[in-house]
Amino acid sequence: MKIKVISSNWSGERNYIPKEEETLYEIQLNKKYTVKAWEFSDAEGNKRKVEIFSFEITQIGDDYISIHCFQPFSHNEEDINLTGKKQDFTININKPIRLITLTMDYGDIFTLSLVK
Repeated sequence: MKIKVISSNWSGERNYIPKEEETLYEIQLNKKYTVKAWEFSDAEGNKRKVEIFSFEITQIGDDYISIHCFQPFSHNEEDINLTGKKQDFTININKPIRLITLTMDYGDIFTLSLVK
């Protein structure tokens, strides 16, 4: 089994066209996966990295996996829930989940599904 992650984004900007990227990952228990990170230099010129979306697989079943995210997300909602605190999710075969960053005006959407 593999986990497929479709990364996209959204914006409140008129006529915004989101970019979409698909990645397949081999499933390994207790492995940390970093899907998206923002790299920048601070005022002193030091390189910094902020993880936007990373997760660890905490359980593997015959037709599901459980993951722990290192950031909270809004989960499977049509609108952004800025107070979402959920960090643990189960992904079942044939039932993708949709995680949305807790941001206003612009954000990221990650759709995760299992592939046999």
